[in-house]
Amino acid sequence: MDTSISLRSYRNSGQRGGQHSHQGDGKSRRQQKLETLLQCIQTGEVDAARQAFIALVNFDLSVSADPYLSKIGAALQSSNLYAAKHFAQEFQSRGGQLQTSHNSMSTMLLEHHFVNRLA
Repeated sequence: MDTSISLRSYRNSGQRGGQHSHQGDGKSRRQQKLETLLQCIQTGEVDAARQAFIALVNFDLSVSADPYLSKIGAALQSSNLYAAKHFAQEFQSRGGQLQTSHNSMSTMLLEHHFVNRLA
């Protein structure tokens, strides 16, 4: 019986520590997905860029509030690689930091519509 109690205590302490590292992992995974998107745009792979955009938005819907990412998504939707590259360069010149807002419901609805049309 003492063994099961200590295992539960160990498991609970691991979960607390795991939550913080999971949040860090989420940011890292989001950054990787963003880098994949930007790389696909840079190399001119429109279909791969669309898939990378969808993967990024599905992973973290709040990124759809970023004005440059929304413009990139719209450009990719219309297969306008030139515009997608332009907005990607503007995004990177801004420092490559996402501006997210959990309160931007209209933007999230637009992105949801975009993702559903591509899927």
